[in-house]
Amino acid sequence: MIKKYAPYIILVAVIVLAVAYWVTTQQKSSVPSLDAAVVYGAKVPEGVRTALGEKITAQRQVVRENMGNKYAWVNLALFYAIAQDWEATEAAWLYVNDLYPNDTELLNYIGNFYRNESHTFDLAEQYYRKSLAVDIAQPGVYAELHYLYSQQYKTDTRDAETVLLEAEEVLPFDPTFPYLLGLWYTKHGEVESARTQLLLARPLAIKVEAIDLAAAIDKELDALPKSQ
Repeated sequence: MIKKYAPYIILVAVIVLAVAYWVTTQQKSSVPSLDAAVVYGAKVPEGVRTALGEKITAQRQVVRENMGNKYAWVNLALFYAIAQDWEATEAAWLYVNDLYPNDTELLNYIGNFYRNESHTFDLAEQYYRKSLAVDIAQPGVYAELHYLYSQQYKTDTRDAETVLLEAEEVLPFDPTFPYLLGLWYTKHGEVESARTQLLLARPLAIKVEAIDLAAAIDKELDALPKSQ
């Protein structure tokens, strides 16, 4: 019986997969409206809205002239963000990211949007991690993840520490990460771990002539309780 209907079962499966693929591609290729009214945030002054609306209208025209222009979409998304139209901002970011899915600049912009404006912290983490998957040697992204975990998301975990340890392994000559680890350990009362990291950071800071950072490290070291 099964053999008899096998060709039909296979045909149905193929159709289902084809429809699923079509839906996926349609979702990815859906262009955000370039005609919708801008929804201004309550904190955007009335006097600013007219000038900002003119800039958005002009930038929409730039986009229309070249729908695949990365920076046309970037600038439009940034104008939407100034207007605090978060739905339009997100739509613009996600569309241009579909066009350039492995562009770390875009992935970082989207991570920053979800962290600082949307406050959708799990998505911020997701996009920062996508960016690192493309290019693992991005100091700024590790720092953003550290601040995310320290201040906003998963604050009851040690993820803020873990991401800095990751950064140290990938970028061993950057003094920023042992310094930040030193601060984190100090805040959590882990004095010897703090001292170890700060002592690691100091010569690295001197080597790259980061004088202000070296001075900050010395200040932190002096403030630590002395070893017994």
